[in-house]
Amino acid sequence: MTGEPGRGPDPFGIKNGKKRELAPADRTGQDVDHSQRARVRAGDHDEFGVLFTEHARAVYNHAFRLTGTWSAAEEVVSLTFLEAWRLRDTVRPEGGSLLPWLLGISLNVARNASRAARRHQAAMSRLPPPLTVPDFADELAGRLDDAEQIRSAASTRR
Repeated sequence: MTGEPGRGPDPFGIKNGKKRELAPADRTGQDVDHSQRARVRAGDHDEFGVLFTEHARAVYNHAFRLTGTWSAAEEVVSLTFLEAWRLRDTVRPEGGSLLPWLLGISLNVARNASRAARRHQAAMSRLPPPLTVPDFADELAGRLDDAEQIRSAASTRR
């Protein structure tokens, strides 16, 4: 993928046709419909899909800014929504958009991934270097040459 995050091919396959239209009150954050919060909290699979559709791109862009790589950002998005599903019962019934909650989760996921990568690198650096295995190609070529010379010498004697 090339270009900027949020532009070009959609890494999550979100179709604009499936996106739920927001009422003007939803866009301003006033008179927010609490039913999405209640349905997500209750574990409604379809509403969680709507939540993903509405906010995956914003979470992806945030994750890209945090990680700096497309693949790491995609992994952060996946883990963010997995963690959001796991933590769905912690959603407060009152409040506005769930995007800040998702962005907070993605920040923690990106930090955890970075910490795990640092720990892995530190553990790998403490391992002894791999043993060097001698290259047997030169020795084998020398043996083959010697065998050929012996055959030549034996055939010239006869």
